[in-house]
Amino acid sequence: MELQHMGRDFTAYEALSKAGIDCVFDNLMDGTAYVTSYSGWKWNDVVHDIGIRLCDLHHQSMVTHCRTVRDILDAAENGRVTLVLCLESATPIENELDRIDVLHGIGVRSMGICYSESNMLGGGMGEA
Repeated sequence: MELQHMGRDFTAYEALSKAGIDCVFDNLMDGTAYVTSYSGWKWNDVVHDIGIRLCDLHHQSMVTHCRTVRDILDAAENGRVTLVLCLESATPIENELDRIDVLHGIGVRSMGICYSESNMLGGGMGEA
């Protein structure tokens, strides 16, 4: 948990590269960006988490950041793994829909509408 408060989650990149897979959908530790809050899912924490993750990826020779299907095909051809950045819930965008464009711009390619807790876009499973 201490590394998470610094915005640094551990990822076993070398182990991923030896797993015999071409692509991983990385949901960024399931929304555990706890840099400024124990609740997680805060906009600044999520953007910080993505920035740190991308910085780490740029220093890896065996794992790359996936932005397109071509990236997956290239990774498979070159014996590498590509990570598709995802968010399990749209909670961090709050009611600022332009944040979806920001997330896409920094490489997020999948985002759920909501998960356990309700947000501006939908009801969560914890509300039942």
